[in-house]
Amino acid sequence: MRKSFIVSLLALGVTSAVTQVLMLRELLITFYGNEFFIGWTLFAWLLWTGIGAGVASGWRGHHGDGLTGLKICHLLAAVLLPVTILLVRSVRLWASPVPGASPNLMFAMLQAVIVLAPVCLALGAQFVFAARAWGQYLEASEGGESFSRSYAWETAGFVIGGFLFSFLLVTWNEFAVAAALGGLNVLVIASLRRVGRVGRVGQRVWDGLILAAGVGMILLAVQQQALENWSGAWRFPKQTLLASQTTRLGHVAVTATERQINFHENGMLLGTDDEQQAAELLAHLPMLWHARPKQVLLIGGGFNGALHEILKHGPERVDYIEFDPGLLEMAQEFAGASARAALQDSRVRIVAGDGRYELRRQLAQADGGGYDVAIINLPAPSTALLNRYYSLEFFRDVRQRLASEGVLAVRLAWAPDYIHASLGKLGASIHRALRTQFETVVILPEYELFFLATAEASVPPTAGELAERFQEREVRADFVHPAFLEYRLTTDRIGQARDAFAANAEVGVNRDLHPVACYYQFAYWLTAFHPWWAARALAWDGVRWWQVALGMVALLGLARLFSQSRPQRWGLWCMGAGSFTLMAFELVILLAFQSFYGYLYHQLALLLAVLMAGMTAGAMMGVRWGGRHSWRALQGIHLLVAVVAVGLLLWLRGMTQETQVATRAGMGMFFVWAFGAGALAGFEFPMANRLYAGASGQRGGRGGVVYAVDLFGSCLAALGLGLWALPVLGATTTLGLLAFFNAALTAALPGAGPRGRGRGGD
Repeated sequence: MRKSFIVSLLALGVTSAVTQVLMLRELLITFYGNEFFIGWTLFAWLLWTGIGAGVASGWRGHHGDGLTGLKICHLLAAVLLPVTILLVRSVRLWASPVPGASPNLMFAMLQAVIVLAPVCLALGAQFVFAARAWGQYLEASEGGESFSRSYAWETAGFVIGGFLFSFLLVTWNEFAVAAALGGLNVLVIASLRRVGRVGRVGQRVWDGLILAAGVGMILLAVQQQALENWSGAWRFPKQTLLASQTTRLGHVAVTATERQINFHENGMLLGTDDEQQAAELLAHLPMLWHARPKQVLLIGGGFNGALHEILKHGPERVDYIEFDPGLLEMAQEFAGASARAALQDSRVRIVAGDGRYELRRQLAQADGGGYDVAIINLPAPSTALLNRYYSLEFFRDVRQRLASEGVLAVRLAWAPDYIHASLGKLGASIHRALRTQFETVVILPEYELFFLATAEASVPPTAGELAERFQEREVRADFVHPAFLEYRLTTDRIGQARDAFAANAEVGVNRDLHPVACYYQFAYWLTAFHPWWAARALAWDGVRWWQVALGMVALLGLARLFSQSRPQRWGLWCMGAGSFTLMAFELVILLAFQSFYGYLYHQLALLLAVLMAGMTAGAMMGVRWGGRHSWRALQGIHLLVAVVAVGLLLWLRGMTQETQVATRAGMGMFFVWAFGAGALAGFEFPMANRLYAGASGQRGGRGGVVYAVDLFGSCLAALGLGLWALPVLGATTTLGLLAFFNAALTAALPGAGPRGRGRGGD
């Protein structure tokens, strides 16, 4: 019997881990690869899971038995996962039915919350039912620690699921994974058939349900590829899906709209096969800016004609870096004839890899001479993956790789007729980052704003000089010509853009770990659908760290007020604070990993698995700690959490100052921090549970309440930190505030005096 419950909890953990990663990846595509919506997805996940746990805590099945509820939840988990995948992919059909249009963001966010509800409610309730059944059937032999032991086994299953996904299931399509998880849950229900008292009719009903679910999973496995192809096209409404594949960097797809070929990365339109005007502007302005461009660097977008236009200037060598090899493969097949010819030109050296890594590798190995021109051909910094090509740290790396008089060209989508406040702040944050590394930064605004930067203080070339170079090189172009160059260098829109940047002098510098440009891009996105919310987002940008710290002090004051008469409530406050801090650590680690290495999409499950491994180890240690649970021990945990926050802060600051190639040792440290953070949170759960529920180990509703508070604390962190604190305050400031909060909580806890020596209870 004990083995059946352990298998059930392990299956719950595996199902939760794999389903969570699948939903994160699916919704990452829905939200155009924006990692900050990981916080929104986790918010929705934890909200519904917490509600499910809370409802199950107050619900009593037949004779108070949690076994029936447990079996129902296993059945729901098997059935709901493939349905949820279909629902998530359908969000694009409703939120952005026009080809290439941005989705109605608030509508898409609301839909994402709604479609996750059924499966999350089932998984949240399942833990409570499993713990209750464990307590009923095994209480005598397990010493009354049913919820703590169940928590440890569930987190162990989560770890197994994370590793299983990272090393095996990551190459499967989503419906094949759903079929495998469904089969696992059906087998678990079958293993629970003989547990408990079930009448003959009831047993026949369950046998029929098990048989039907098993057949359903077999049919799902057989039809998984057909379902994948059919529903995959929903991500691109009113377009024809030509090809798609999942790489370590994300989901790459090629679609057709009549005769136009479109290239997508994580749902975001990167460009088309024929963008002649954009390609000419991107290539000719920076190439003409340099007197003799022989060595050129192009990062991204070689498939849309830019590479072909660069070669018209007669460079000796062009290094083209495309961070997703899957995109290169599709460009070779679907790009236009001139773009394919440019990719095969002998002067072009194609590098499939991360542009940040390649620059640092070249610096470390002194690979080749410096670049005369470096062109960044990427979408706006709407994600952490893209933001790392608009940050101070990236501009520092490029500056060190440029030759004397070298030119860096960065472009940004612009609206010169009306510069919205969010757009002005966006441009100002990138302009300030450039000015920290380059002495001369020229801005050329139109419907695309170009930053042309040189490391040395220099007088920019005149329109006449650019026209002379244009004619000397015998460049043939449809949109760029001497009259056009004269206009771009003399338009009054240059002064308007300068004024907009000057008006936002207080805007922070865009950095890897302070991706404020992402936040302003998000606010600008909101203006298309919800101007009121865009205005609120810009207002929240004015909140300072000391105001957040005052809010934390006020919150602790309320906690002390409400816990005076019943000090055991501090167990709930501490659990909520601990889970909030753990989610904050998780989000900071994910953001930093993406900023430094660029392939979070591939390592997401592994990072989560390691974090949960830490929680498993911590929870098991907490259970073994037994009767030594006390307020002083809880104080020690939160003091240690504060120390860990400071340590992570200092380590990340050191990482941002380095310019050497990212190493496996550095990557390994992310997993060390994830394990340590998880261990602290896992250790706290059984301690907080015992202190709140009482030394007698009361089971049932109270254990479920602690679990629900654990989920809601994480839920609040996912919402507040993921969408606001990390981009606005930055990762290091957020860690500093977490250290302050946990240190203040340590002081507020009843650790001194007679009450502090108690064990909990009413």
